[in-house]
Amino acid sequence: TRPETMLGDTAVAVNPNDERYKDIIGKLIDLPFTGRQIPVIADEHADPEFGTGCVKITPAHDPNDFEVGLRNELEIINVMNKDATMNAAAGEEFVGMDRFECREKIVHLMKEAKLVVKIEDHVHSVGYSERGDVPIEPRVSEQWFCSMEKLAEPAIDAVRNGEIKFYPERWQKTYFHWMENIKDWCISRQIWWGHRIPAWYNDKTGEVYVGMESPAEAGKEGEWRQEEDVLDTWFSSWLWPFSIMGWPDETPEQEFFYPTDDLVTGPDIIFFWVARMIMAGYEFKGALPFKNVYFTSILRDQTGRKLSKSLGNSPDPLDVIEQYGADALRFSIIYIAPLGQDILYSNDKCEIGRNFANKLWNASRFRSMHGNQMSGIPELSKSDFETASSDDKWIISRLMLVTEAVNKSLDAFRFHEAVHTLYEFVWSEFCDWYIETSKQALFDETRKLKTLKVMDYALHSILRLLHPFMPYVTEELAVQLGYISESESIVESPYPTVEEFQEFATVDSALMDGMEAKFAIIRAGRNMRANYNIPPSKAIVYVFKPVNEFNETFLQSEVASIEKLMRAEKIDIDMNFAGDAKMPSFITDAGTLFMSLEGLIDIEAEKAKLNKQKKELEGWIKSSKGKLSNKNFVDKAPAKVVEDAKAKLVEMEEKLVRVIEMIQAL
Repeated sequence: TRPETMLGDTAVAVNPNDERYKDIIGKLIDLPFTGRQIPVIADEHADPEFGTGCVKITPAHDPNDFEVGLRNELEIINVMNKDATMNAAAGEEFVGMDRFECREKIVHLMKEAKLVVKIEDHVHSVGYSERGDVPIEPRVSEQWFCSMEKLAEPAIDAVRNGEIKFYPERWQKTYFHWMENIKDWCISRQIWWGHRIPAWYNDKTGEVYVGMESPAEAGKEGEWRQEEDVLDTWFSSWLWPFSIMGWPDETPEQEFFYPTDDLVTGPDIIFFWVARMIMAGYEFKGALPFKNVYFTSILRDQTGRKLSKSLGNSPDPLDVIEQYGADALRFSIIYIAPLGQDILYSNDKCEIGRNFANKLWNASRFRSMHGNQMSGIPELSKSDFETASSDDKWIISRLMLVTEAVNKSLDAFRFHEAVHTLYEFVWSEFCDWYIETSKQALFDETRKLKTLKVMDYALHSILRLLHPFMPYVTEELAVQLGYISESESIVESPYPTVEEFQEFATVDSALMDGMEAKFAIIRAGRNMRANYNIPPSKAIVYVFKPVNEFNETFLQSEVASIEKLMRAEKIDIDMNFAGDAKMPSFITDAGTLFMSLEGLIDIEAEKAKLNKQKKELEGWIKSSKGKLSNKNFVDKAPAKVVEDAKAKLVEMEEKLVRVIEMIQAL
């Protein structure tokens, strides 16, 4: 594949188990155009199944061949200069030629010498420079190395015995694979910028000096030339946990900040940086650099490529912030990124965070509309909680449980889980349920102040819980609502914990069950109203038959609230209700809800409409089943078309069941 490197061959390798070549192992063969003879060697590197099973070995110009050369004590002949032209070792005829020019000449000479048996196309894996977009030429050169085996031992032990923990834990396997098979580290780089290697050469004596001081400072005489190579970026970076705080001197900053608790990074640099910082910590400071390593998700584009500057596939965060907001971007990224899993990113996913921020903003605006502006941190006493309404007790209890769940998620580095918990609580429970149920109390002067006190406490807790994920909107709202002044910040407040709630509140499981039953009735009533297309302006009479006496007693105490939220003319809670064939029903875990249709709809007209719909659905389903039973369609249509057709059939069958149930009820 690279004929020009043949000039630097020092052996031909065959597999030791290849019967075809056992009799020539150890013999010498002529290397064309060089006047040299090279041995045939036995090495596992040679693949008997590939090509002839014989492979030329050029230790100076191939990493695998270099290893073969070391194993077999082969001569290493470098036939190229730094600029990829051929040097004197290649032979007088080729000196100064470009590698590709030399390639053509070697092939031409081989043909002339009748040494070419066959030429065929072969796909060759070639590395390319990201910046220069040219093929990288492997070439042996003299470099500085760091011996790694002993450095790795304490770093392996630290992770194995749990001194340092990885989140997610599965990255330990990758870490151990690298560390237990560690090679000496080539730390020198031929670039302009970086920390210059502290090595000096005396060209007259051949002495090499390495030290923290220059040769002159160390009292060495003679002329010395400093190494021009610089250290690998990661060699500088592995010192980061302590080098930025005055090391090697002992400083108060080092004493306070080393070791730190948490490192947040990407799993793609687990060996380049994480492992090396751990090794450097134990070597130079005698202690681990951090206790926990959190590996973030890798953001990828819709084709699965990692977002990167070099590929140009990464959106500008400032453009995304301009369109959606900084909090929306921050919140959405955490929301869509499960622990340790890569994610496909697109800007439109930031709508999750933007819509959530709007929901939170509107909830706070609703609170502001009802006056009694706060001036300081809201507080609740045990008396406040004990005399609160069922709705108020429920939201505080739910907030208490959510706070506990969020803290557990944060302790386990499950930020995605914490965000999902908060999202569901704020959107579905606080905004959709609590704010709705509070409206009655807020228009009742005897109950308003108590409800506002609970609402302020809940909102302030929500803003504190959300602050790490949405710092800007939570800070703004906290100021607007009067919980903090403009000169203060939420970040100075303690993060909510379950212990904070336990000082004044308890979770009453019976109350929570009762409230779930209440919400179940309301959901059922709204669904039945929608199913029968009854407009919101029409009041409905309901009867609810609870499954037990507790539900009956609790729900009877909540009748006024339920009627308001369901827009019902009346609802009877009656455990002894025998049912009515003329009343459609909806079964919930808490019991069965019956709805009176009397005076609400034209039953005959509704039945006619539903029967027509039933006939259309049956026709559509029959046609769809016929198409899906057609082998030609299933085999030839695109997979997505077939899957969509199956999904649509299921949807229509479910719709038919609902229509038949409604006809039966009528």
